[in-house]
Amino acid sequence: MRTRAAAMAAERDERDGSVGPTWSTPGELASRPGPPRDGAPVLPAAHPFEVDEKARYAGGHLLGRGGMGRVTAVMDQRLRRDVALKEAVGDAPGADVTPRLASRLGQEAWITAQLEHPGIVPIYDAGVRDGHPYYTMRLIRGRSLSAAAAGQPPEARLRLVRHFHQVCEAVAFAHSRGIVHRDLKPDNVMIGEFGETQVVDWGLARPVGTVDGGWERVVPAAHAAHTQLGSAVGTPAYMSPEQRALAPADPRSDVWSLGVSLHELLYGALPGGATSRDSAVPVELDAIIRKTLAEDPEGRYPTAGELAADIEAWLDGRRVGAYHYRPTDQLGRFVRRFRVPLIVGAASLLLLIVGGALSWFQVARERDLATLAAAETRGALERADAALHDALVVQAGRALDDMDWPTADQLVARAFTVGDSVRARGVAMLVDAVARPSRSLTWPLPEGCLFPVSVPVGGAARGPGGVLCLGPDVSLWRPGHDAPEWTVARDASRAVVLEGLGAVAVASPGGDAALIALSTGAETPVPARLRPTEPWIDADHLLIAPIGESVLAWSPRDGRVREHPICPGRSRAWTFAMSPDDESLMAFCDDGTIEIGSPFGALRAGPNLPAGPAPPRAVRILPGASELVVSDTSGTVRRVALDTGLVRWSTLTPLGSVAHLAFAGGWLIAAGDRGGALVLNLETGATLMRLPGEPVSLRIGGASVDIVTSGALSHIGLPAAMVPPRGPSGPGLAAASPSPDGRYVAAARSDGRVIVTEVDTGRVVVSQVSGDGVTKRAEWHPAGDRLVVANASEATLDVIAVPSGETVFEPRAMNARRAVFFDDGGIVAVTYASGLWFSAPGVDTLTVSGPEYTFTDLTTNPTGTHGAALTLDGHVHRLVTGQRRLDSPPAFTATGAQGLAIDAAGQRLALSFGSSVRVASLDGAIQAEVTPPRGVATDTAFDLSGRWLAVGMMDGRVVVAEASSGQVRAELRPHDQRVATVRFGVRGLLTASWDGTYRWSALGPLTATPAALTLGAETAWGSLAD
Repeated sequence: MRTRAAAMAAERDERDGSVGPTWSTPGELASRPGPPRDGAPVLPAAHPFEVDEKARYAGGHLLGRGGMGRVTAVMDQRLRRDVALKEAVGDAPGADVTPRLASRLGQEAWITAQLEHPGIVPIYDAGVRDGHPYYTMRLIRGRSLSAAAAGQPPEARLRLVRHFHQVCEAVAFAHSRGIVHRDLKPDNVMIGEFGETQVVDWGLARPVGTVDGGWERVVPAAHAAHTQLGSAVGTPAYMSPEQRALAPADPRSDVWSLGVSLHELLYGALPGGATSRDSAVPVELDAIIRKTLAEDPEGRYPTAGELAADIEAWLDGRRVGAYHYRPTDQLGRFVRRFRVPLIVGAASLLLLIVGGALSWFQVARERDLATLAAAETRGALERADAALHDALVVQAGRALDDMDWPTADQLVARAFTVGDSVRARGVAMLVDAVARPSRSLTWPLPEGCLFPVSVPVGGAARGPGGVLCLGPDVSLWRPGHDAPEWTVARDASRAVVLEGLGAVAVASPGGDAALIALSTGAETPVPARLRPTEPWIDADHLLIAPIGESVLAWSPRDGRVREHPICPGRSRAWTFAMSPDDESLMAFCDDGTIEIGSPFGALRAGPNLPAGPAPPRAVRILPGASELVVSDTSGTVRRVALDTGLVRWSTLTPLGSVAHLAFAGGWLIAAGDRGGALVLNLETGATLMRLPGEPVSLRIGGASVDIVTSGALSHIGLPAAMVPPRGPSGPGLAAASPSPDGRYVAAARSDGRVIVTEVDTGRVVVSQVSGDGVTKRAEWHPAGDRLVVANASEATLDVIAVPSGETVFEPRAMNARRAVFFDDGGIVAVTYASGLWFSAPGVDTLTVSGPEYTFTDLTTNPTGTHGAALTLDGHVHRLVTGQRRLDSPPAFTATGAQGLAIDAAGQRLALSFGSSVRVASLDGAIQAEVTPPRGVATDTAFDLSGRWLAVGMMDGRVVVAEASSGQVRAELRPHDQRVATVRFGVRGLLTASWDGTYRWSALGPLTATPAALTLGAETAWGSLAD
């Protein structure tokens, strides 16, 4: 492998005078000469980071050498890792490096360093040592895609398509930065020892549209078989027609090279030979190859991003845009997409259809056999539908666990199109508790819109906006129009909208920049000093441009320009931010320092940013400039006070590295690298909903959002109110109860604390320790203004006012297991010792005790007029408001009962027996029985109407049944540990679990038709069709 790496490096070096990234097999470096790992490397005694720059890279095993330089495997003494070091050297030993060679090495390093992507080899460092310019990069261990495919059968080659998809994503990233590779082929793709895929050899890469000019190549004649001499650059077999015609390369040229590579990967040969279409190659992939190899560039994919999307669609079993489907193809797609859940049903269907076909030939003689065969066929189809339905429900549940509510909603809605089930309705209950957006517009982007940006148009800040398309020119489009409002002949790949000026600033990959009026397309030159080395910072009236170790501010209104040195003498700035009023500029230094000041005044060192769980990624300043919202690469979003460093809240999202933050009134929208965007409550950080699609650009307008994906613009209306669908995580919950008016949730925790949370915002209004033991219950007075809290320790009961949190009464009951209110203010409690307590303010406590009074459960109805208590022996005692005594004898005995609930009217009881729950009248007559599938029941409750009965289970499931018949209507899994309590409220069903969370479920899906549930999802997210 070392010989292979050196040969590749030398070959490329001889073609173009450069040495590229190199690789080696695992363990190879350990056998090479180099610095001792446990000996005595040259390090200062003070600290390894103080190694002198000349001594930083030790060892030096030659991996490749060419006309421009050499690549060696060295050890970075500061960071103790193996790296590849490429340096420019003269044509002969001891010869000086010419300015031309030094410049070309710098150009190569600069381009590659701009492309920070997992699929592109990273640049670590650059400098000059002993007069030789150099840069270091990752030392890749693995083999090329060409080597991986060599000699493999067609089935094994198909498995490599996933690696080709990753190649397309990496090249798409380069295209988004205005860079074309110009020499893509399987030999320039590496598959690492852990399956990672990286595109290497960026020595020919250039900005889009660049002619070679000063980028001329030095190619020895001996290598003419591999590289086109003269001005055409690249490997001839993989070069596009326009490259061979000496025209400047653009992203479509790379698409051609990728198509040749895919053809070689799947067919084992280059296109144009004697090979014919292999039946083992899927027709969709063949169609993709044909589109990439269109002779006319206009017929190809515009960039590698669209090619990656079609490859991903094929991998996922979805429709491929390049292929025109026949009815039989549609069936094949369907089977491939759901192959796992349908395998049993499909096998049964096949056998039964064959049996039906055989019977068909006997129809003339045996009508009964034909009828039976038809019935069996219908049964097989029904089983296939059931298998598909079950698979979709399982996938929806997994999406729900990942907080991917749009996907869960669409999957379960699609499940309802082929069937109905209690599990599907359970998923729908959980999904329906999450706020849904309303989609009022979806408009496909015009063809050739390479870099779309959402912008306001027509002065309507709150209505649907337009799309600014960047690329070879800049054009503004309104949704529904067939032609752009205006077009400016300006190459641009990045932009920032200045809404306060009604303009957009655009920049080309080379730094040429202008300010363009959105209303007319008129251009205003941007001062040359403001051509950034990094993207501009979002602002309303100003243009803020980071340039090297400085940041410049420009006011287009009055022409003021101010330059600020950033983080002098300390570190570099990782990002900048402007306050919403454009009055405060902040720079965030790597050492944690925040520099603050006016854009046209001086910046001063301010407080330090509190360290987070991962490196920071994006920041937004709240109005008033006293607080920040900061995101990081782990997906964590935090709200931080500047003066104290206090973290007001911290939320871990499933978005990956969160790169975009935006305010929308009292909400925060966060978008991450894994796709999708979440809406968070700005006050508490509670997650409220997920926006549809994978946005590349967002624009907030009042209570609506314009979302631009790679293919469409959607105008999304946000709900007027959004409720967090789940409570905060923490110690395990023993109970959670909604207040009668639905405004609060009281949670009893295992750490002895009671937490009262405001439902609409997720804000904690009461947090109080009730004792040393587990807080078992926190139950509301029917008026909703106070709680009675039961703790399993020696502490007395607490009666707490809400929302003040004041303790207004402490009854003398201790070791309380349960405690409830009656409407007259009286309190009844049962203890772990034998006894039941009656208490009220100003009234002596009455105790009922004795061995026969060992109680296991206690309940009242929502109005506090009726209640019941259950003993260990199964005796059920009725309780009535104002009656400070137990009935004797008990109302009835339910031997084996472990828990109970009473309905709102106080006329029925639900008795839990572990494997079942029975509904009984007050005299013990059984009216219905609910038998949940599998598991042990832990708690039960009636809804406010008395129609539904919820049963919590030991494994985290909840079943909801008709109280009158016991028929299970829905089965949901809101938790992954024991369900502690189930409670109904005005907002729906609330469940609490030992997993430390409580969760809301909506009741609407219990009675809605499948068609209505499907329509609701389509209204929010669009058509369920591919």
